[in-house]
Amino acid sequence: MSMFYYSSPLGVLEIQITEKKLSSLLFVINPNIELIDQVLEQDKPLINQIKEFLNNYFLSKNPQEDFALQDNNGEFYLQVMSEIRQIPYGKTLIYSDLAKKINRPKAARAVGNALGKNSILIINPCHRVVAKTGLGGFTANLWRKKYLLALEQGKLIDIGLNSTQVRLSSNSTHWNELFNIEKEAILSVLDIDPIQIQHIGSTAINNIQAKPIIDIMLGVKPEQVTEIMPLLKLIGWVYKANFEPKEWHFLAKEINGYVTHHLHVCHYNSNFYKEHIAFRDILNREPVILQEYEEIKQTMCASYANSRKEYTSAKSDFIVSVINKFRESK
Repeated sequence: MSMFYYSSPLGVLEIQITEKKLSSLLFVINPNIELIDQVLEQDKPLINQIKEFLNNYFLSKNPQEDFALQDNNGEFYLQVMSEIRQIPYGKTLIYSDLAKKINRPKAARAVGNALGKNSILIINPCHRVVAKTGLGGFTANLWRKKYLLALEQGKLIDIGLNSTQVRLSSNSTHWNELFNIEKEAILSVLDIDPIQIQHIGSTAINNIQAKPIIDIMLGVKPEQVTEIMPLLKLIGWVYKANFEPKEWHFLAKEINGYVTHHLHVCHYNSNFYKEHIAFRDILNREPVILQEYEEIKQTMCASYANSRKEYTSAKSDFIVSVINKFRESK
């Protein structure tokens, strides 16, 4: 048997191969587990195939792969898994209709129990099965089901840039939905007040073009910073840097170098925390300042389309001037 780990935007996946067949694909739930691959030479081609599939899947490319599966949980279970693999990408099916499709119209509850035992997530797309009202359940946490459905419905197709690229996108109604999914994910692993998680940056500002990356501010107590990092890794965040001021820890979600989300961890209610939120709020309520900022962004994007660092630096004087006005008004 081979076992290896894949870092996805939803957290680390533990993947197992048995007798040259995919036998398990589940999320790691223990923050203290050692992520050490154990790979047989004979399984390397399949491992590379699975990694390529997941890279393309999380980039909203709807890859087509027919992996050989090793899944021995009984005839009814296998019947349910076979049927859910027929649900088209981007579509859903309610539990009772799934029961009818396998000629067991009164077995909706048993169908739900079988889905709860799914050991090969994503490939067996149990996230596509929903309740008549609402999403129903999901063994890997409901926020992951929301993310997978959003991804398959095309809501992440325009999100993300490589580390140097600059591109501005029109304001999208999906951006706040994607933020709320990440907020729910953070609350699933951290015991904090929801108000400590804020949507910041241009994707949080109405009626403005923005870099298509969701920026999130997470304010925590100073003594919590170290202890929360392994928990954030469990839900897909990759630690990148510790910037000035020293309280600022920068994390990202990425797929094969393509960054879709930023997380800024800092001290709750510090000046750094409050000023980022204030900048967002000022632009949302002051249309003249908003228009000026958008014009600067468009000019700088045209000049520095391939240099994120210079683009960010070129906006800094304006941002500082707005924040200074906020400081003076306090």
